[in-house]
Amino acid sequence: MVKSKKPKSFIPFENEGQVFQLGTLSVENGTEQLKLYGAHNFDFSLKGLEDLQALQELCAAGIKVLESARERGALPNERNSTLKIPTTTKNPFN
Repeated sequence: MVKSKKPKSFIPFENEGQVFQLGTLSVENGTEQLKLYGAHNFDFSLKGLEDLQALQELCAAGIKVLESARERGALPNERNSTLKIPTTTKNPFN
């Protein structure tokens, strides 16, 4: 996995497996979805402002990609049915 420090090198929905990391908050890139996991505190400070701006820039880039696909008629109304949605199964050891 490639970890990038700057969202500018992160092009949403293009580079499978690329990760943008902001503290312990991670955004994993994929061609069909973005995965967001972890947590991050956005402090009332200059660093907090910079972190929020980086996240905003990343979200804006994702929105731009999706809006462009919509304009081309290439954006489906719903999630791709070929993606497997995780399910919970009972632990056989409990």
